[in-house]
Amino acid sequence: MSLVAEARLDEAAVLLARQYGLDAAAIGPTVLATAMDDAAAALGLTVPLLAARLGEPVCISALFNALPVGLSWFERDAAQLRSAATWAVARRRPLRVLSAPCARGEEVWSLAAALLDAGMEPGQVRLLGIDAMPAAIERAESGRYPVSAGVPIQNRPWWLVEVAQELHVHPRLRSLARFRTANLLDPADLADLDGFDLIFSRNFLIYLTASARRQWLERISRWLAVDGRVYVAASEPLCSWSTGFQPSPGDVPGVCVPIPPPAAATAPIGRAVLPPEPVRRRRTEVVAPATLPQSAVAAAVDVASDPRVLADAGELEAAEAL
Repeated sequence: MSLVAEARLDEAAVLLARQYGLDAAAIGPTVLATAMDDAAAALGLTVPLLAARLGEPVCISALFNALPVGLSWFERDAAQLRSAATWAVARRRPLRVLSAPCARGEEVWSLAAALLDAGMEPGQVRLLGIDAMPAAIERAESGRYPVSAGVPIQNRPWWLVEVAQELHVHPRLRSLARFRTANLLDPADLADLDGFDLIFSRNFLIYLTASARRQWLERISRWLAVDGRVYVAASEPLCSWSTGFQPSPGDVPGVCVPIPPPAAATAPIGRAVLPPEPVRRRRTEVVAPATLPQSAVAAAVDVASDPRVLADAGELEAAEAL
């Protein structure tokens, strides 16, 4: 790669980190260079001209949308979906769920189906999917996917119906979810959010800069209910990155819960006691579901040959090549 090309990629990396919190090192120079080519083609520009105009919102947005960071598939990490559904049913109350980033909606629809299959009623569930890529949100809102979406006919769930060479999300799920296009690192885009019982933010933290990761973890800490749960990919050590979370005891990997605040210390005699900081009202405690038996865990996958496993581990270049 020439020095000029390297300089263009370095500048693009800086702007992606500033605008979206994306750590370009996590995706690799080859993926970034390919995205530059694709973004330039989409805008009818040459790559040098795109690089010179990356400071313009339309250009940096086109580059971000050309990145393959929004890849997902239906029923991804089924063990986590079952864990969330089991926990939700045990609580016996309405549920608010956030999926961010939600990519093209595969996670949202998979989770909605898992909740209904576990016994939740449609009126008890409200899911919100957020992503910064408009094309991804448009696909999610349509509930329509190509038949080649990676769901074999023999394993196709009841809620994916083939219609005219497309897979349509079953109407029973459609009322459960809504979607929004927003930059997850822009507070102004998300000022109205709060009070989620479950937050799914899988395969996102590994692509963020350290600063952006801290911002996002602080944000979801504020949004999460006191007895809520956060689901991340098994490859993302959320509890090491944040002192506010701990692994959910006895649960599947990637499930984290807030660490309870320490009990207030007794004040010395004769000294005024300040009122406690306001906290959200605690809800009924529930018992976390037990770890799934080994017989229920899917057979081991050859990491070197499965792009989905490589993508989960942050190896986007290798996954994209496969």
